[in-house]
Amino acid sequence: MVLVLTLAYTFSFIDRQILNLLVGPIRADLHISDFQMSLLMGTAFGLFYAVMGLPISRWIDRLSRRNIIFVGITGWSLMTAACGMARNYAHLFLARIGVGVGEATLNPSAFSLLSDTFPEKKRALPMAVFHLGIPFGTGLALIIGGYVVDAVAQLDPAIMSTFHLSYSWQLTFLLVGLPGLLVALLMLTFTEPKRRGLLQTSASRPQQMAIRDVAKFLRARKLAYFAIFFGIGMKITLSYGSNAWVPEHFIRTFGWSAGEFGRVYGLFNIVVGVTSILLCGMLANKLLSRGNRDANMKVILLGYAIGIPFAVAAPLMPTPGLAITMFMVAYFFTNFHVLAPACIVAITPNQMRGQMSALYVFIVNILGLGLGPSIVAGFTDFAFGSDLALGKSLAATSAILGPLGFIVLYFGLRAYNRCLEDTQAWEREAETTKA
Repeated sequence: MVLVLTLAYTFSFIDRQILNLLVGPIRADLHISDFQMSLLMGTAFGLFYAVMGLPISRWIDRLSRRNIIFVGITGWSLMTAACGMARNYAHLFLARIGVGVGEATLNPSAFSLLSDTFPEKKRALPMAVFHLGIPFGTGLALIIGGYVVDAVAQLDPAIMSTFHLSYSWQLTFLLVGLPGLLVALLMLTFTEPKRRGLLQTSASRPQQMAIRDVAKFLRARKLAYFAIFFGIGMKITLSYGSNAWVPEHFIRTFGWSAGEFGRVYGLFNIVVGVTSILLCGMLANKLLSRGNRDANMKVILLGYAIGIPFAVAAPLMPTPGLAITMFMVAYFFTNFHVLAPACIVAITPNQMRGQMSALYVFIVNILGLGLGPSIVAGFTDFAFGSDLALGKSLAATSAILGPLGFIVLYFGLRAYNRCLEDTQAWEREAETTKA
């Protein structure tokens, strides 16, 4: 189950990230600005990815999470392919919305499935393994996408007309989108786990949580959830802003091609990302086994403190080698944020895990996907006024959002520990009622 979910997450990142390698040709063919491009990267996808997770989460907490993901993968794969049929900016914008709606099913469902499959003391590592889809998906999007972009750009126009395509980049979307349909079928290879960690009203019937009950629960623990949602939200904003524009930064600043950047940066992305995620998961598991129930939050804070200075410095480096090195060090440590879902499920009863996870996805992606690419583009277009100032824009975004996220998380740690104590109390009550 973990492997299939990780593969699905990998494909989701390939489908959402492939656009970042196509900035140049799409801008040229559709005659759009950096800011309009950022809306395709962030707002079109991110807004609906975040918003649609909220109503879907109600189904996640009651229906088959496996089947919900199956429908979602099928949908986003078809809509990625539909990006390849777009004839203008509006068509591409609508197709990106469809990708976002489909992908909204995955994370909340996966977090709920994993929390029911693994006990708390062993949960951090499988949660981290699931997030291997991020470096694998991002890296493969860069590597495979780089080869595809270069190859497709050299195709004979007669071949493009055979497929009734107007632009070379359209074929790229078709080639990366359709294989996702095979991943959807793999979702049917495992069974739905039994739900655990339910609040009880009697020995026989789990409490059914109405929306007002969820809101009441959230209000009582608002400081802890606020710290996780908005502290990590700053990191996600920074990450998506960086992911969207780092390829173009290397193209504009160092004269690299999309294929050259994808092959080099993508490989580093996979190696560093996988190592980082496995390390932080094992570190958190070790601390949890020693009785440190707030280990997940502390590991995230450690990554923030070490990684942010490198994130600020990386886009200002004078050579591509130094820039890649600094970006990878920053990525290694700030990637510890993948433990955030483990923080959420540790303080949330089963009947709310899908909804709280969806609320987390909603907030961090409204901030990250909705604002991240546009903040960087806003600095470039409106503050610095030059396409060649993209590195300064990336550095400014990191310098503002990184420390802000650390501060929010740090001051929410005490409230988070209080929630962990509450969780222990209702878990003991549930076990007593069941007995």
